[in-house]
Amino acid sequence: MAKNKILIADNETTVSVFLKKIVEFDKSNNAEVDIANDTKTFNTLLSKNMYSLIIIDLSFENQKVTDFISKFSSENPFTQIIAISASIDVNIAMSAIRSGSYDFISKPFSSETIMLVVKNALEKRQLLMEKEELNKDLTSVNDQFSDANKLITQQKDQLDNYLKNMISALDKMKSISIETGRVKSFETNLKIISEKINEIYKPVSFVFMLYEKKTKKLNVKMEKNNTSSFPIGTQIDYSVFKKYFGNKGVSVEANLSKNENLTTIILPLETGKMILGLIIMDINKSEYEEGMEVFYEILRYMLTISMLNSRFLEDSRRSYLESLVAFLLLEEKIHKGIKKHSETVASICVKVAKAMNLNELEIRNLQYAGLLHLIGLIKIPKSEMTAANYFNKENGIEIKNAILEGSQILTPLVFMEDAKIIIEELFENYDGSGIPSGKKGNKIMLPSRILRIVGDFLAFKNMFKMNNSDIINYMEKNTGKEYDPEILKIFFDLVIKH
Repeated sequence: MAKNKILIADNETTVSVFLKKIVEFDKSNNAEVDIANDTKTFNTLLSKNMYSLIIIDLSFENQKVTDFISKFSSENPFTQIIAISASIDVNIAMSAIRSGSYDFISKPFSSETIMLVVKNALEKRQLLMEKEELNKDLTSVNDQFSDANKLITQQKDQLDNYLKNMISALDKMKSISIETGRVKSFETNLKIISEKINEIYKPVSFVFMLYEKKTKKLNVKMEKNNTSSFPIGTQIDYSVFKKYFGNKGVSVEANLSKNENLTTIILPLETGKMILGLIIMDINKSEYEEGMEVFYEILRYMLTISMLNSRFLEDSRRSYLESLVAFLLLEEKIHKGIKKHSETVASICVKVAKAMNLNELEIRNLQYAGLLHLIGLIKIPKSEMTAANYFNKENGIEIKNAILEGSQILTPLVFMEDAKIIIEELFENYDGSGIPSGKKGNKIMLPSRILRIVGDFLAFKNMFKMNNSDIINYMEKNTGKEYDPEILKIFFDLVIKH
């Protein structure tokens, strides 16, 4: 396996040597590390080597490092860049991420933090490279299919029935492509793939297994008419199905099902050295003809790309969640205890949202908004965050505006777009008297109305030290004014009465 070339650029020799030792200590990185303590060495190394990862200090040789990051990352999309700085300024961090950095780490840092971020960056690089290679493979298969389609057109008179089957298969491909082409969470994608295969191919039996890298086992996630042989949750050693992997493509087995009326189609979902899973389905022999393998091969590639995209999404989401933690820690430096407070707000918001039957995506976005809705308080000294100031008309508007402006920090984070909008409508009042737009009633986003009630209650309790009785009296007095009456009732039933 080729080594991962890593370049560390830092003016301080001690820092760069320390980073080199940390990166090389984790043998799973399979890394070869170069160090540059000045611009000349840095440019020389870049001209001679192709690096998997660059770790660079934003103050390196007093250069405009963000300009370098922006230009280099656009020209070298597979090379990941980690920016480091002695400053914890949010604007600096956002500037580095907007320029194209994979992540930002402030000094001083722990070896555990460096090891985790380096590992995630290299994994992201591998996913990007695998995805590009898979797209090339799919293009090649589609070209082959295009040539086959031309031949079929030329022989239309003799192969009328065959052409009919081809058209039907293309319609199936199109239907599956539309449903699996949109990037979704891994679990949601599995469900859609299973539903579409059952709907379109109507297999007599069906098994969907996911590969677990740590255990080297295939885990049965979904099945149809196979409960006796493959109950959901069953773990099967990879060696049992090893013969179907290794770029062999689709396998068609006549006797695997032990039923002479059925044909078994086996789709190994893999790309390069990455194994994702295995699909086995039995279809009636009457529905399968020679020459149909190409369609199942296209299906295999489409499903593999779809699952790879979902895995890439989950990997990116994990990186964003790590950014959330960084933001919460930043809040904690200004307002001690706010991290735990925000986590409690997010947790209770999720509980209320589930009681109101919000979907998975809405709940996740509400959770993110709950975690970060007070990021704007980094502009407000802790001494000014009091009940007297909050309930004072002039001072209260200043605090609320600071919280709303804080949502702009989330602008560069793609996965935070909906959470940002939820925070922006946080102080819209139910009667239309709120800020910033004066939205009213159900025109205010439902997640924003939930967050307003949960956030206010816990802020009054934890930050303003008000007792439950006074808080309940205030909120009931303002139901229909500041608060949605229906949500307030659900909240009280879930949290206060229990």
